Amino acid sequence: MVEGWHRTLKSAILCHSADKWTTYLPLILLGLRSTFKEDLSATPAELVYGTTLRLPSEFFDVNKPSNNEHNVITEFRRTMNDLRPTDAAWHTTPKVFVHPDIKTCGQVFVRDDSVRPSLTAPYKGPYNVLRRTSKYYVIKINNKEAKVSIDRLKPAFTATLSGF
Repeated sequence: MVEGWHRTLKSAILCHSADKWTTYLPLILLGLRSTFKEDLSATPAELVYGTTLRLPSEFFDVNKPSNNEHNVITEFRRTMNDLRPTDAAWHTTPKVFVHPDIKTCGQVFVRDDSVRPSLTAPYKGPYNVLRRTSKYYVIKINNKEAKVSIDRLKPAFTATLSGF
């Protein structure tokens, strides 16, 4: 959520002169804090302070609140006191796929999670499976036993060349 807000802040800064962006920062932040958010049905300032920010154009308003406006303000304050934050939506929760044939295969490929150059194979192997548990497999890599999480494995289906 913070990264999304930073994207919005950077976009707003880029709308102004790049050489003196710090002079525009207070006005940019005022605009971001007083912008109505549809999903929250409020502005960020209302959520933090319980009231809207007074914008520069409102300093010259000479109208006095009527009795009806007083009821609206009272209702708004009561609503703000009852307001509770909503849970954030997490759209990037990774779902790990484990191939169903991993339980019966004799050899597996191991995903290489290191930083690799482009066009490098993401898996190494195949390696022989020695033992299985519910979360990891013991496989033979370079004549040594290694425990590898099943999240990094995929079954290897190799062709056997009989008769050659």
